[in-house]
Amino acid sequence: MKLLGKKLLILVADGTNQPELESLSTQFECEGAMTYTTSPHQYLTVETTDGAARGRDVLIDLPIDSITVTDFDALVVPDGKMGVDAIKQSARARSLIWSFHQAGIALFASGAAVEALHESNVLSPAVMVREQGQGLGQFIDEAVMLLSEQPRGGYMLADQAASVGAYRSTM
Repeated sequence: MKLLGKKLLILVADGTNQPELESLSTQFECEGAMTYTTSPHQYLTVETTDGAARGRDVLIDLPIDSITVTDFDALVVPDGKMGVDAIKQSARARSLIWSFHQAGIALFASGAAVEALHESNVLSPAVMVREQGQGLGQFIDEAVMLLSEQPRGGYMLADQAASVGAYRSTM
């Protein structure tokens, strides 16, 4: 339980990839982290996708406007092209991403979610991204390792992030 007491915020929107979201939540929680979901939408749930099919509805834990970034140890943005597109179009979601970055709190993005970081002007080697072809399990293992070594609210150092992949523009 390397992440006991750590609080992770997962930013989702309609179209977030359900299998990835569930895997991220489950594996972080198995390590002792508490995960919370938020969304730029004003709804109580978001519709996920599972491949080309509609996935399960996901209950939103916290309204995006009530988030205090320093209450969390990391922000996680899962893959899902439609969900990422909705996040990119939301000024509130982009502002939340920027606020985590400005506070020096760890950011983790997977797949298309890197585009949301780019739209939020978060261009930093202190951002951990899951590169094309990198397994989700390996990504989560590396995120757990970095979070377990980092004090609450501390910065993810560039040299730590460099060993797991640095930010790259998707443009």
